[in-house]
Amino acid sequence: MVVHSWCLLLALPAVGAIALAPGASIRAATAALHHVFDGPAVLRTSQQLEELTNVRIPGSGGTHEILAYAARPSSAPAGKRLPVLLLLHEFFGLNGAIVEKANGLAEDLNCVVIAPDTFRGVTTSFVPRAIWLALTTPQSRVNDDLDDVVRWAARQEYADTRKLAVMGFCYGGGKAIRYTTQVGVALICLISSKQFILSSKRLIIYTRHLLMKR
Repeated sequence: MVVHSWCLLLALPAVGAIALAPGASIRAATAALHHVFDGPAVLRTSQQLEELTNVRIPGSGGTHEILAYAARPSSAPAGKRLPVLLLLHEFFGLNGAIVEKANGLAEDLNCVVIAPDTFRGVTTSFVPRAIWLALTTPQSRVNDDLDDVVRWAARQEYADTRKLAVMGFCYGGGKAIRYTTQVGVALICLISSKQFILSSKRLIIYTRHLLMKR
């Protein structure tokens, strides 16, 4: 089995390179401090994640379940097994934006897209907490969960895990790279520029090419 991994990396300009109007620096600093020290604007609980997701995947050892969102193209013929794309969320956790991406990719690539909750029950829009979640989520645990997701997908009559790719955004890109290398399978990684990310047509064409390769 060959697993392909995508790492999407968006380079941002250095803070010092941004020209600010008089007084803007004070306003920017105030806004930054407000964002850092105030509580999270959105912090979903396990119950809310259950409403967002549509599958529960048994974890190794029977100690936990992995919440995930699985998307299939609306035009998929019954009984046909489709390539599988694992979609790993950024450091905010699994959220509505990732679900929308899963639905869109499933339609555009004609594949099964599975977006698992690698934080096991929490997602946030509060950047300091998002950083903490990213730093304290061990790669070994993510690897175990992704292995469980792949095994679950292999048992579904509509999924062909012989054609498997991993796509990750931000935190998810790093986890995708480490997963595909640490489990001992082949790796193809693209570190993308902003220009390439914005070219969604090229992204779809290249990902479709990876999914169709055996």
